[in-house]
Amino acid sequence: FGFIAFVYFNNATRDVYSRDIGDLVTAAFVFGIPHPPGYPLITLLGFIFTHLPIHLPPVTKMAYVSVLASIIGIIFFYVFSLKATKSTLIAFIATAVLAFSYSFWLQTEIPEVFALSHSLLILIFFFAIRFYEEKKPRYFYLTLFFMGLSLTNQQAVIAVFPAVGLLILRG
Repeated sequence: FGFIAFVYFNNATRDVYSRDIGDLVTAAFVFGIPHPPGYPLITLLGFIFTHLPIHLPPVTKMAYVSVLASIIGIIFFYVFSLKATKSTLIAFIATAVLAFSYSFWLQTEIPEVFALSHSLLILIFFFAIRFYEEKKPRYFYLTLFFMGLSLTNQQAVIAVFPAVGLLILRG
């Protein structure tokens, strides 16, 4: 994970180059509202990160939100893979494939909402499956918490709610 974090942090964008990056970074820096739906979670985290006393451009500081979210996501993905496969090697390979896949890596390196969305999805399914297997209420509450939190980041996550609901109801 240290190597992956090193690669991610060193490759975080240093420039605004496409899509909604300029809009999101500007809104986060001034604590404003980007284009609808507003993305309150990434804006709040971006505001905090863009005002850290680090000598980097605001776009890079905001990209670090995506980097940290992706690192958290791959850690939970590794734990899930290890539990599912019972093989350290297979879990490591699966995590490396995810971490260095083009789409996941691209969304990690730029200040966009998708890295945080991916990580929140991993957390939602991780805790929903833990609840399904162990029936502990804390996993149910964590699943609900991350479902609610994910709605403050990107509303497309609602598409997985029926699957998560069925998993929880069967648990």
